[in-house]
Amino acid sequence: MGPARYLTPVSRPSPLAPLRLGEHKRLQELRSALDQYNADGVPVTFDDVTGDWVQWQRPLRILVHSAMTEVAASGFQYIHEGYEPPLCPHREHLLAERYMILHLKKRFRANLRLDFFRAASHHCTFTVVVPPLKEPLFTQTPEEVLEQMTDLDHLSASYRSPSEAEVAELLQLQQLPTPSGSQSGSSPLRSSTSDLFINSRVSSAYYTPTKPPRPQPKKSLGQRSSFYDARVADARAEPEFSIAGRVLPSHVFGLYQANPLTHPAADLLETYHVLEPYNERVFPGCLNRTNENLNFLSTDIGQAIRELNSMLGIPRSTLDVLAMYATLCGACNCVFSIDGYHAHIDNGKCGNSTSPIPVHSRHIALDDVPELILRTFLQPPDEASVVEFLDQPIGAAFLEWNSKLGIPQDVWALISTAFVHCDVCRLCRSFNGDKAHRGPDGCCNDGDEKIAVLATGKGKGKGKGKEREGDAGTAGTGDADNGGSA
Repeated sequence: MGPARYLTPVSRPSPLAPLRLGEHKRLQELRSALDQYNADGVPVTFDDVTGDWVQWQRPLRILVHSAMTEVAASGFQYIHEGYEPPLCPHREHLLAERYMILHLKKRFRANLRLDFFRAASHHCTFTVVVPPLKEPLFTQTPEEVLEQMTDLDHLSASYRSPSEAEVAELLQLQQLPTPSGSQSGSSPLRSSTSDLFINSRVSSAYYTPTKPPRPQPKKSLGQRSSFYDARVADARAEPEFSIAGRVLPSHVFGLYQANPLTHPAADLLETYHVLEPYNERVFPGCLNRTNENLNFLSTDIGQAIRELNSMLGIPRSTLDVLAMYATLCGACNCVFSIDGYHAHIDNGKCGNSTSPIPVHSRHIALDDVPELILRTFLQPPDEASVVEFLDQPIGAAFLEWNSKLGIPQDVWALISTAFVHCDVCRLCRSFNGDKAHRGPDGCCNDGDEKIAVLATGKGKGKGKGKEREGDAGTAGTGDADNGGSA
């Protein structure tokens, strides 16, 4: 009888290289150091030269108004050049000197989004936490940069590093199964299907529409193409009606006026998901689309949008007029200003839809719109001192609403209610504008200059202002809030 033969079980080869002598202890030391970096809110990557952790440089962008800002974690995947994800200390099996790349993942715990990097190809004990966003640093002059960097705590008053408990909870995710792919996780607030649907509202190639922004001559009246491709147009035509169902009743009953922070778009650091297509941090380059369609920025409505999204503010009656004359297109199912609605019609067809349904000019002409009450200083303020936020998601969405692009219905429901009515100066501003017009103590800092109420008239801003003396606490409102002119 011959010797017994034993079958060796066939096992799946590990993607990791075998540990070298003394390497196990070193990995334990690196894990302890990483835990401390995560607790301190410092993202790191493994450096194969020093054999230790080094700070990972989060991608930065320069916005339209020269503000340097960090890119949101959800926008990392859309950066085409210069982006390098962190590395972990584990080496690949086939290339023993090559270290493993960590992939961006997310989880939601108690309505808190947690972004982190972790390996997808193997069970890894190394998790790099992505800290929350900091507010943009404005970079007009080197002196201002230095001053604002030293005063970062004041600029980022609403920013906080994750607490030890939150970091500990995130690190516990290592015990959970690692889904395949570079993105994972689902939100109790919205499903992953909703995530994909919102992201499909923007095109690839830096999220600009597929048709050139300037109309091109057509060979015949019968030939037409949508400004957006079919995928984007279909996604824009399917709003989340649940948003309007929650936001509009709360707005009508005055809940947001009593407590503006309860509005879904009130968080200036975390963009509400339907506003992500207008956020440069999430979709780098999306403002190119916005800035190429500013044909109506100098109109009355355009000026009202600028002042609403700035520290100046507008009377509530003017904001109500903007909302009253918002126009819905039955073909693309998006909302426009009256100027934008007329501009988006192409040869009797909707220029933003692949649908052949004909559309017609609204019966309401521009001259039928009530006069817009805007404020103007008797001594015009220095333009450099007026801070605007048109490059922020709410401001950019308003600009596209006032253009041939239009915006989906859920976005309109969100931005048309996203304002703060100051009880002191009695003017309305976007959340960014309201914050900018207040002093460090949070009180209204509108100034005491004598100003006038400007009744801009109808159409293209041909009205004349009527001066009225008074301080900024009363001028620009008063009769204007009651719908009359000064």
